[in-house]
Parts: sequence; structure tokens; C-alpha cells
Amino acid sequence: MAAPSPSRGRRKALCRWFRFVRDRIHAGRLIPHIHVSGGGDLAKPRCLTGNRELADLCEAKQIALHAAMMSITRCVTIGSRGVAAWFAGPPHEIPGC
Repeated sequence: MAAPSPSRGRRKALCRWFRFVRDRIHAGRLIPHIHVSGGGDLAKPRCLTGNRELADLCEAKQIALHAAMMSITRCVTIGSRGVAAWFAGPPHEIPGC
């Protein structure tokens, strides 16, 4: 899942994006790990609008929140100022597969 890259309303879009991630947690999803990455400086994801609330929620729910610099391939795909998140959980059966 990726948030919009440089564009008008980026701050508002990032707020919605972080809210979406928090909503997945509130919905009771079994998510032991969340990985957030951003293009550029590794410190940027930690200071993005909405990330503090996500970090606090993860701590309260005992979810490991990982932050890393985005790969060059992902930067090319979504843009150098893009932000992405991945949810990682235990092995499970996928319905229909």
C-alpha cells in the first residue's frame, strides 16, 4: 500500500493514509509487524504527519513498527517522496487458493 507522492494536498493524503493503516489495526487484524518506508532520508517516515499516532497505537497493541529507507525500485515506482507500508503476519491459509 503506497501513499501519494509529491502532489497538491500531500499532507492531507498522508493523514488519510496513516489513518487507513491505523484503521486496519483497530479492525482487529492480526498484524504482529508493520513496515513503513519512505524515499530519501531514513528519519523522514518517523516525522511524517500521522506517524506518531501510528507508533503510539502499535506500542499499545504490541505491534512491532519497522522503519526503513525505500528501495530504489520502489522510489522509481511511486516517487522519491512516496511512503509505503507492508503488513506482516503469521502463515495462514488464503481463501480460494
